[in-house]
Amino acid sequence: MITKTGLIRQQQGAALVVALIMLILMTLVGVTAMQVTTVQQKMVANNRDLNSAFQAAETALRRGEDYILSMDIGKATELDNLFTDSCTSGLCKPKPEGSDPQWLPPNVSWANDSTTTLKYGSEDMPVGASNLIPTISPLPESSVAKQPRFIVEDITPSGAGQPKGGLGTTKNNNEINKGWFRITAQGYGQGQEENGEPLSRVMLQSVRKKD
Repeated sequence: MITKTGLIRQQQGAALVVALIMLILMTLVGVTAMQVTTVQQKMVANNRDLNSAFQAAETALRRGEDYILSMDIGKATELDNLFTDSCTSGLCKPKPEGSDPQWLPPNVSWANDSTTTLKYGSEDMPVGASNLIPTISPLPESSVAKQPRFIVEDITPSGAGQPKGGLGTTKNNNEINKGWFRITAQGYGQGQEENGEPLSRVMLQSVRKKD
């Protein structure tokens, strides 16, 4: 015969086991929630940093477009001499067909001390543009890891039987070919790696005609 005392003895410790299992489950749920939150925070931070890099690249791209639009076509010979195969001062002639584009290393360098790309806010004024293009200040250091940079390529095609293309090239109908240019800009976000290099980089490109 089972007595009440026997039933009580058989049930001892069951509540403790259930409580421990529930505690473990709640701990796992809490840890998982923290991990998900941490990942989401990193995703938001990375997205914000990438957006900053995009805006910086777009700012430099617009500056490059203003740069070529402000060139004085009356100084075509001087301008043509400024555009070189080695991208001196960030002004480039395009590479031969089949070659890597100028904007790819090692053709040009995007480092801070590079002489083959133009640094936003510190670039030299284009020929004859001292009164046509406003002077700008670099972007705030708190907003980017380093200043965006850009290059300008003269990609004006040559006419049949005409000299090499470029600003001021005369066509058979005496129309002045004022030039086509490719602008490539690279912007950087605010975040930095341990070696000081930007975490985010964005490269943008546009082609503009010199009217």
